[in-house]
Amino acid sequence: MENYNRLEKEVLYSLEGSSPLIYLNTAEEKRALRAIQNVAANFAKKVFLWTCSKGLENFPGDTKNPVIAVKAAISSDDNAFYVFS
Repeated sequence: MENYNRLEKEVLYSLEGSSPLIYLNTAEEKRALRAIQNVAANFAKKVFLWTCSKGLENFPGDTKNPVIAVKAAISSDDNAFYVFS
């Protein structure tokens, strides 16, 4: 765990605590996304990023609607990180 920065450690601690949902309020969206991607890579998990213009990137179907995207994430067989920004 020494190789993680402070933000990555916070994400990791949330995962170790079995938090199904992590809410990050940050002005540094790119840094936060990199931290999540780094932690996910160490767990060999995918990261799906949702934006209102694209929906869930690299995810099947039209997921631009946030309600549909959340339902798709919940019902997905992928054990992954879903980032909604």
